[in-house]
Amino acid sequence: MTTLTLAAIRFTDDLSTMQRFLEAAGLATIGSWGAGMSVLAAGEGQVWLHTAATSDQGAPAGCTQLTGTVDDPDALRERLTAAGYDATIVDEAYARTVEVVDPLGERIVLNDNADSYGSRALPGSPDPATVVSMCRFADPEGPYGAFAEALGLERQGDLNRWYVPYTAGRGTLGVHTTEGAAPLPGAELGGGVSLGLTTTRPLAEIQTRLAEAGFDGGTIVTGEFGSHLETVDPDGQPFLIHAA
Repeated sequence: MTTLTLAAIRFTDDLSTMQRFLEAAGLATIGSWGAGMSVLAAGEGQVWLHTAATSDQGAPAGCTQLTGTVDDPDALRERLTAAGYDATIVDEAYARTVEVVDPLGERIVLNDNADSYGSRALPGSPDPATVVSMCRFADPEGPYGAFAEALGLERQGDLNRWYVPYTAGRGTLGVHTTEGAAPLPGAELGGGVSLGLTTTRPLAEIQTRLAEAGFDGGTIVTGEFGSHLETVDPDGQPFLIHAA
């Protein structure tokens, strides 16, 4: 089976500050495409920072889209097509990609991880305790779960009306109810998700690291479904770090 690494591409007005924030939260910078794009990795999953000013979509700061890399684009396209999804292979200037229309009618682009197209590797060391966790806002009991499984992700836990996570051990995609969900910047451009993390490290440790780096350390909240750290990232977006 082809392997998918999930990633969030975040458009930002201040790439260096957003990069420092994510590093303080537990990610490591592992690659760069020059001044306009950086790749950060967790133990599972990645975040690709992209300057909003150079977005060919006109994406605003704070816009976050679902993406990722795959080791066999042709096999993924065949699996998605067999499952009934509109998927094609496209050879872009920056990478060979699989483009697929998801159940919400939006285009998701997944890149061939064999194509570096001029990127420069950096010696970052991802923290194995940290997982990139994204939320796609749709009916958790609806068709998005089947789409996630066609991507090669496995459901974690039982179906319910609120939140269902999917993973293949390389980042987590949660399907989250739309009830009470705030509008996402640039969601009309397709593939909109919210960006967060899950960690096995003490939340108080991450809160301290954020504060020492000059960011809002946020608030640790404990409730019926566990504990999480709530803060706001440099793009002004809510940022949640959940205790594993």
